[in-house]
Amino acid sequence: LQSSVEPLADQAKSNTKGSFQDVLHLQDHLKHLNSELASLRSVLSLSGIVRLDPPVSHKQDSNTQPEDHGEQNTNNVNEEMDESDIIHSDEPMTQHTIIQTLQTRFYTGCVYTSIGPVTVVVNPFSGLSPVRILVDPPNNQHSLIYKLAKTVIAQVNDTSSTQAVVFNGVSGSGKTYTAHLLLRKLFDVAGGGSETDAFKHLSAAVTVINLLTSSRTASNKDSSRMGYYFDVQLADSAISRTRIHCYHLDYSRVTDSIPDQSNFHIFYHMLAGLSHEDRGQLYLHGYTTSNLKYISQLPVDSYQLDKQQFERWKVSLSVLGIPFMDVMRVLSAIMLLGNVEFIEGTGIDLDVRGNNEIKAIAALLGVSGVSLYRGLTSKTGIVRGQVLRTLCSVEEANRARDCLAKALYARTLSAIIRRANSNRRTLNNSLSDSQVSETGSISSMSSQPFQSLRRSHKSSSVAIVDMFGFENCLENHLETLCANLSSETLEYFYTTNVFKNPIDSCREEGIRVDNEPYYSDNGHIVDLLSSQRSGLLSCLDKECLDSKGNIEAFLKHASSQLGKNKGLTDCTSSHQLTIRHYTEPVLYDTSRLIQCNRDVITDDTVCVFHRQNCNFGFVTHLFAAELKPYHSTGATPKGIPHRILTSTTPDAASNIMSEQKHTFSQDFHYRLDNLLKILVRARPFFVRCLKSNNRQEVNLFDRESVRKQVKSLQLLPTLHLMTEGFPHKVRFKAFNQRYSFVFGMKTDNPKCPGQSPADIQSILAEFGDMVDTKKYNSANVIWALGKRHIFLSESARQLLERIRVVHQNRAATKIQAHCRGYMTRKIQPRTTSVPHHSSGPRTGNRLNSLGGGGGGGLYVPPTQPTTVQKYNPQLQIDLAE
Repeated sequence: LQSSVEPLADQAKSNTKGSFQDVLHLQDHLKHLNSELASLRSVLSLSGIVRLDPPVSHKQDSNTQPEDHGEQNTNNVNEEMDESDIIHSDEPMTQHTIIQTLQTRFYTGCVYTSIGPVTVVVNPFSGLSPVRILVDPPNNQHSLIYKLAKTVIAQVNDTSSTQAVVFNGVSGSGKTYTAHLLLRKLFDVAGGGSETDAFKHLSAAVTVINLLTSSRTASNKDSSRMGYYFDVQLADSAISRTRIHCYHLDYSRVTDSIPDQSNFHIFYHMLAGLSHEDRGQLYLHGYTTSNLKYISQLPVDSYQLDKQQFERWKVSLSVLGIPFMDVMRVLSAIMLLGNVEFIEGTGIDLDVRGNNEIKAIAALLGVSGVSLYRGLTSKTGIVRGQVLRTLCSVEEANRARDCLAKALYARTLSAIIRRANSNRRTLNNSLSDSQVSETGSISSMSSQPFQSLRRSHKSSSVAIVDMFGFENCLENHLETLCANLSSETLEYFYTTNVFKNPIDSCREEGIRVDNEPYYSDNGHIVDLLSSQRSGLLSCLDKECLDSKGNIEAFLKHASSQLGKNKGLTDCTSSHQLTIRHYTEPVLYDTSRLIQCNRDVITDDTVCVFHRQNCNFGFVTHLFAAELKPYHSTGATPKGIPHRILTSTTPDAASNIMSEQKHTFSQDFHYRLDNLLKILVRARPFFVRCLKSNNRQEVNLFDRESVRKQVKSLQLLPTLHLMTEGFPHKVRFKAFNQRYSFVFGMKTDNPKCPGQSPADIQSILAEFGDMVDTKKYNSANVIWALGKRHIFLSESARQLLERIRVVHQNRAATKIQAHCRGYMTRKIQPRTTSVPHHSSGPRTGNRLNSLGGGGGGGLYVPPTQPTTVQKYNPQLQIDLAE
């Protein structure tokens, strides 16, 4: 195939009449053929038909007998060498080696690979949903994820500090799937498994939230449109509680029609799973996905409408103690709102196209049709201190309808998350009975979880961060910009922790590294987007706070302040903005930036659901924060706009009726900053996720697609740092405390035990002799002594840890043997007199002394009659001593 296509490419290049686009097309076709050929060769190699190059990772022959190395048992250390770690490969450390290793393991069913402490996941598009992987994982063990879970729990037990696992990658790379799998493994290790009440409550919460926040996009059939932070709290080395915090729901999807994308999955599953009686109560008879405007983006046959999944969702809702029909009434009203359209009437008032729908919506929300109509078609403003109420235009009324739909959806989801995080477990209480904070905020997307975490920062916990993946859609708006900002921020966090901090530490302490890895720093992109003084979002906020702000002024302002930033291009053209992200440039449509960023709903609409007008307590509870100041004055609008979702900034939460405006981007940036504060205090573990192909085909490894992701995620510089640099540093005292017992060392400085360089040099000298004489795999085992720290390569750290585990296991075996012998001699009956045999070995009930042999004083039942000794209550004290 290559030989047949390459001449065509050469001919096109030499043809003066051929266009440059034809050449690019042929080159892309060549790359695609190369990827398919490589995948085919890998599959044939696994079948024994074609012999490929030697695999990157080497296994020890199972038939080879281990050599006896005496008491040190060094072979156990070598056998525990992680074969899934690329740093132990004998191949050259190149990008080709990484891709070849990932591809070879991919076609053997191993989609998890490690580069030192960094885990790499290749999404095979197996079709399993994240919810099912949490509740019912496959039979395979996912050894690397299980190992990561054990490592995280061990670090929590050793240090009593917060550990963080950060997932990053492009959209559709399997981040949510792997995060839920890790969550399940954490419960298997330290949570009592899947049969505990805590896990059942968590799985029910995840099931409910996942269906409410997932939708279909061009790059992912089951894309999570919300960022997650799971706060797994531990007490006495066991999981005590898990809280779910969510970020930036893409709720504009509820009303906006996006090309090649769908609305949230819950709406389609509702229409598939509701019974005939439920449809009648919810006014949904005769409605399908084709005649409901909000959910008619894609044809019905593009979805697998799973009635069983909706039934599981319904059961999970009851586990959380949330009334099913309360949520269904709100979601049905949202679907019907899309069929309501305001048009010009013959008189002053606007006419309604969809009169039956607006009556059904009013009945579902517990208000009158007239009050709902007035709330959507009128607006209240303040002019020279006077409150004036006027009629809306057609455009304003339809916008108010969309804002109401988005507010109902976002606030319902927030109330569900708040109940999921509540300690209360009653099954029949309504959501309106749940406690509301003093500020009236019902949003789980608030600063309160972070403030409580600051107050109790000494408590041990594990943070699992699954934020948005990088995406480049056909149309990119403010939601995509915020999602990509989140991905850029996590990538900068990775770059800082993996590359910048270790290299700077080596320079500060005079450690010379011959081959420093070359890495890309995306800090200028983060500053371009989120700088508080001159960032792009800051310029957008200034235009939004100005009532006369327009997009032309925003583009002009951004071009003048940020034109010198190399990450910003094409800023002067009308309604377009191009940003060079760490993955690829993205073209943003700026026509709706100001409107989306203002993100407001009028108080005319909010006052419709005052308790004087609304008999549906659940909906009144959704707007409790905004309606609280109206309790004494009545349901009279005051012309103050409110946020679609209650603002989380401190000043906004303290005074909900303030005229100071807050924007969508301000709230998102505030929550993202709080998340970063948590990550900075924690020890991070990184999971890098990749898509195996762009067509979402099962078990297809597209080398060109993977190559781009390997480059953008900087896996090659990571590999270079792990093999040739010093990614780890340990203080002298901590190093001595952790490894001195392994080598039988004692401190030479009683006043400052473990802090003397001589102590560290003694340990390192013994370690070096052990590596040389005991035939350990010493490839890339290097270290350096700094002023305050000992710097280790990844291979040195792994070898030290394996030797430490061997010594710990040997010590634990000896302690158990002695303890069992001691308990046997104390508790078991003993013979007071034993007949003496003139010949032969002496028999008795004690086979070994306390310190003798490996048995540690094991009890042997006597063959002669015995005298039972009374139980000694002092035994417990002796054992404790």
